[in-house]
Amino acid sequence: MYNTSIRFFLLLLRLLAILALTTQMAIAERLVVGIDTVSTRIQQKKVTAIGTLAAREDVTLTSQITGVIKQLYIHDAEKVKAGQKLIALDARFQQAKLNNIRAKLIEDQRHLVALKQLFNKKAVSKLNLDTQESVAEQSQAAFQAEKVTLDYYLIRAPFSGMLGINQLSKGEYIEAGKPLVRLVNLDKLYVDFGLPSRYLGKIKVGEKVSVLFDAWPNKQFSGWISAIDPVIGADSHNLKIRVNIDNSKHLLFPGLLADIIVSLPTHHTLVVETNSIFYKGKQAYVYRVTKKNKVVLSPVVAGQPTAHKTVILQGLKVGDKVVSQGVVKVKDGMTVKAMSTGNAEDSNEKLADRGA
Repeated sequence: MYNTSIRFFLLLLRLLAILALTTQMAIAERLVVGIDTVSTRIQQKKVTAIGTLAAREDVTLTSQITGVIKQLYIHDAEKVKAGQKLIALDARFQQAKLNNIRAKLIEDQRHLVALKQLFNKKAVSKLNLDTQESVAEQSQAAFQAEKVTLDYYLIRAPFSGMLGINQLSKGEYIEAGKPLVRLVNLDKLYVDFGLPSRYLGKIKVGEKVSVLFDAWPNKQFSGWISAIDPVIGADSHNLKIRVNIDNSKHLLFPGLLADIIVSLPTHHTLVVETNSIFYKGKQAYVYRVTKKNKVVLSPVVAGQPTAHKTVILQGLKVGDKVVSQGVVKVKDGMTVKAMSTGNAEDSNEKLADRGA
């Protein structure tokens, strides 16, 4: 009976030793790792393009007739209003010519009135009356034509805007068609640019865009898409897009090189910490953590990194948990313990010391 008790006690000690060893091995295998949860992030892709700023109303004024400058009403880089007088040519000869035609017109109309009275008295024929009516009409047309020509001697602003720098002087002889001065409306500016045709379904008229200029490095200007050309470029296969820019403060001038930033529609993407992803050859993997804290080697398709996160295109879903720190020490099927990312390495060192 005594021997039996001793054997039972020894057997109990052996079982306790085996249990302690098993527990120690289990603790050693329960690696402490940082764990990240797969989440969604709103992503917005932006595309950029380059274009040159232009004005909707931009003309170089010319003279429609040949003449000598009598008066200049303009100064360099001056703001003017629509209809304002800019340049007057010497119109004395044209004015005298108009006066002569006016006198003839008055005489022809007076003669016509007299013939009508005589015709009513049957003193002249219908042919005489018709002839005089034709003469009066020709005089009227000639008068109107010369009056229009006289208007050409005074050049006015066709719209409100800013004049450019000119080299004109009083008394200068100019020929018809000679460029005189440039007039630009700085309020209404636009820039044309191209984008690949694949973006046709992702942009629309009225959408706002951002426009940057080297002349204003710390300022971002706002514009909006005013038109999309209905024809795709035959050579470039690009869309031609026009963006209007508010320039009411006159900070921008035509000719500036513009960087246009177009924001495409937002969409949701799956992201994980970039440290979670590792590669075997060209294939990307993560260690997915199950509800029982087992790690499973899982292939994924990784997309574009964003800061400390990487987009996941395939292989995971929202709410999945993956190993984000201590990845190099993890093996498929291992049991892990979650801890804050910052303490994972220290905890594993302590765990290894206890196992030793």
